[in-house]
Amino acid sequence: MLNNANKLKSYKLYGLDGKIGNVEEFYFDDHDWKVYYLIVSNSNWSTPKKVLISLHTLAYVNNKKRFMKINLTKMQIDNCPFFYKQDCEKLQKIFQNENQLEINFNNTCDLTGYRVINSNGEIGIVKDFIIDDATWIISSLIVDTRDCWPMKDVLIPAQCIKGIFCAESKIIVNNCQEADLELLHNCHNKLINQPNKYLNLNTKNELRL
Repeated sequence: MLNNANKLKSYKLYGLDGKIGNVEEFYFDDHDWKVYYLIVSNSNWSTPKKVLISLHTLAYVNNKKRFMKINLTKMQIDNCPFFYKQDCEKLQKIFQNENQLEINFNNTCDLTGYRVINSNGEIGIVKDFIIDDATWIISSLIVDTRDCWPMKDVLIPAQCIKGIFCAESKIIVNNCQEADLELLHNCHNKLINQPNKYLNLNTKNELRL
């Protein structure tokens, strides 16, 4: 099922022996836009902290009751080391060595608020992310365009993104004409109103990007 990241962050997170806490961030590879890790926090642990949880430990997502369950106990989580932002580069190297894959981790929290730009100028700012909780692929970014275009939120498919520039807090996308943005705006409305009938955009065929 397609969900937005902010909605998933409101879900309760349970382990094998009870509630663990809440998801704060989603770490993903910005090559394939697949989520690999969750950052979990809970002030009720013996020592309040944030920990990194592999998506491999996820048992299931219950969208009806709005919770997620992982195959770890509270003690296992409590024994996990603190996770700091500066640990991301180390994590990336470990993941690459273990999986023999080139990967570049980013997280949804950091990218929220980034400016989205094409050759015609700024489109808007990143507001949220659309995640398929079956595959854990980020399919689209929700972009707030109200300061740049005569619309509110539009969906920008992840496959349209040409580059992420963290030092400048910006994301470069393929060219978007106003007609394309209106189509993306309509798709966003369909997603909000009928999430199970969401149009799976094939940008090469349906958009002039």
